[in-house]
Amino acid sequence: MLTAGEIIDEKYEIIRILGRGGMSTVYLGRHVTLGIERAIKEVCRQEYAGYEELRQRCIREADILKSLDHPGLPEIIDIIIEKDYLLIIMEYISGHTLKELLNTCGVIEEKVAVNWGIQLCEVLSYLHTRNPPVIYRDLKPSNVMRKLDGKIVLIDFGTAREYRGKAAWEDTVCLGTRGYAAPEQYTAGGQSDERTDIYCLGTTLYHLLTGKNPEQPPYEIYPVRRWNPALSPGLEEFIMTCTRRNPEERYQSSEEAGYVLAHLEENTGKYQRQEKMKIYLFVLLILGMAMCVWTVCFCRIAIKDTLLDAVRIYVEQAERSENGKRKEENYIQALKLLPDCRQIYESLLTQYVRTNDFQVGDAVELMNILEMAGKESGSKPVLEILRQQEPKVYAGFCYNVGIGYFFHMGTVEGKKAAQVWFEDAVHAPGNSLPASQRKRALLYKEISSYYNSFLTTGADRSGEQVGSGYADFFDTLCQLNSVTIHENSTPSQAAAVYMISAEVAVEIGSFAFQFLTEGGISGEKLQKELDRIYRTADNDAAGESESNTDVRPKAQRDQHRITILEKFREKEEIDNLKNLVKDAGRKLELAENGLRQGGEQMG
Repeated sequence: MLTAGEIIDEKYEIIRILGRGGMSTVYLGRHVTLGIERAIKEVCRQEYAGYEELRQRCIREADILKSLDHPGLPEIIDIIIEKDYLLIIMEYISGHTLKELLNTCGVIEEKVAVNWGIQLCEVLSYLHTRNPPVIYRDLKPSNVMRKLDGKIVLIDFGTAREYRGKAAWEDTVCLGTRGYAAPEQYTAGGQSDERTDIYCLGTTLYHLLTGKNPEQPPYEIYPVRRWNPALSPGLEEFIMTCTRRNPEERYQSSEEAGYVLAHLEENTGKYQRQEKMKIYLFVLLILGMAMCVWTVCFCRIAIKDTLLDAVRIYVEQAERSENGKRKEENYIQALKLLPDCRQIYESLLTQYVRTNDFQVGDAVELMNILEMAGKESGSKPVLEILRQQEPKVYAGFCYNVGIGYFFHMGTVEGKKAAQVWFEDAVHAPGNSLPASQRKRALLYKEISSYYNSFLTTGADRSGEQVGSGYADFFDTLCQLNSVTIHENSTPSQAAAVYMISAEVAVEIGSFAFQFLTEGGISGEKLQKELDRIYRTADNDAAGESESNTDVRPKAQRDQHRITILEKFREKEEIDNLKNLVKDAGRKLELAENGLRQGGEQMG
């Protein structure tokens, strides 16, 4: 143990002890020549049984800090390694730890705690965006200093580590402080990542705002308004999200957490009341204008414009909202005002029917919005109003929801559910779909009907007979696969061709055996449809020998579809499509070989 007045390494004079933990002691020191105060952290063999382990951890702490440069992190000045002790010379941070402030001042005001939380998110964001990322793992009030200028500094990197991904399966066990540490830090095989620090951020703010120490029983995090009802609901929701047991349910990055914390006002009742007041004023204005509409013709236009302004506010609030229920409520209010507004339905498609990421939960929320808007308004279902007032918008909406179920949900149940949406799209008043979309919608509907009957159940559940089954199914795929693309095609046309090509390849590969047996389709015909998409090197010769039966124009035969698609789609997508075609070809070959061997055994 060092003593006051002792000179270390002929450079640093020990002044006094700043603090002592279970594994190390921190002193205030001064450079004897420059007169600059330094913090000196000592790890001594005689005071700690696991000295070697702790020594390595301290060296790791110094190595990590030496590579970092941020005003919210202390600077490493020097490291002195001797046989029986180790000293880390660091920048001295003048101020108090948040724990000291909590003990002295009591619970921290919300505005102050939120400001500290935002600063901590900035520091964590810096650490998490290093290469490799640095995970702190022990965020708590005693490890955070508030400088005299109000700025926050994160100290004590003894448990920090560089993130090594899934290879480091058991790196977090017993590291961190009980009560503050995330559940994965206690689990055998647990893996810490930036979401671990987000959990610790939540417990730290919980302690500051409530005075309830997570280190003490019952080690539970309760809603903060249970202890102080004056705290805002938005802040309560933020802390509960940070401290979810499942990392997938927390904020996924410190940037996201910092953004939410900086915009808490938008989640408060006061903010919501202000926004609602804007809308109420719009509605009152509408009512006032409606009273004199019979005298002034242009009032109709003004009312429509005012309604559109109100709808725009609701839609913008929905698109900004991080809260699923609040998002739904805003869309419902918008639909109640203007159930035939194109902007609302375009926003719904963007928010819920995402390309390659249309989940069952998204579908449930979308259906709930459409259903509740009609019920709360007490009128017809909103889609029925849209069908009557704006049939083109209705047809396009139904078509795109059908596309979401059919292609982007990626499940058999999605393809089944798509049938009714495509039917509604093609039956919209006045042939509202463009001719090319209408043709595709009819073919998609047929494929969906097959999934609702013999493809998955062996029995017809679609309400009409399927006919000759797999023969009809193959004929539908052939019609779908007759789609063309050329150099002057639009990106949306290329996207449709890409999805169709992938669909045809998947269906031929999945049902090759059934097409050959129950459908009576020859292997040559099946391969020909795959060749329309992408002719692999293995079957180029076969394709040339059949060229006299290919009825396509020569320009299309000379340049394969996938060659043109390469100019519109990402390389990863093109490679995926090629692999789908190759995989379908292999499955077709296996099915043919199986039938051939079976026939030989029968003979």
